[in-house]
Amino acid sequence: MIVRREAPRAALTAGAAATIIGSLCPWVASGSVDRSSYEIIDLVDRLGFAETGPFGIALRAWPLMPLLIVAGTVAMWWRRRVIGPALSVTGGLYAIGVALAVQLAPSTGLLRIRIGPMITIAGAAVLLAGTLVALVLATRARQDQPAGLG
Repeated sequence: MIVRREAPRAALTAGAAATIIGSLCPWVASGSVDRSSYEIIDLVDRLGFAETGPFGIALRAWPLMPLLIVAGTVAMWWRRRVIGPALSVTGGLYAIGVALAVQLAPSTGLLRIRIGPMITIAGAAVLLAGTLVALVLATRARQDQPAGLG
């Protein structure tokens, strides 16, 4: 029973790690230079793209993504019923959204899409799945408790 309850948290932890590692991997290549997701922010600012609008805001707030992911993972391990899933889901969806936007961007002669966005998407998917399963198991465990013990 303990293994069954801890397995989703282990999976979401692995997903969280993969998401953050993916954000550090090469996301785009310009010329012979590979750039991580964090270096893209500087590149976008220097080139004058995405100065306003939702994508510009999401891109500038990107350095907060690991904080959301780590805080959500820790809160899930501490069994925080609301804040843990909220932070994990927010961080996971945020990571998937930004990585998907980069992954689906057309490759040009100047910029080529690298492996980082796919690693981030896969990690965030595992994070979200682990969060969902942990949440379902926690809800079932609370429902199975005899009255007066919860």
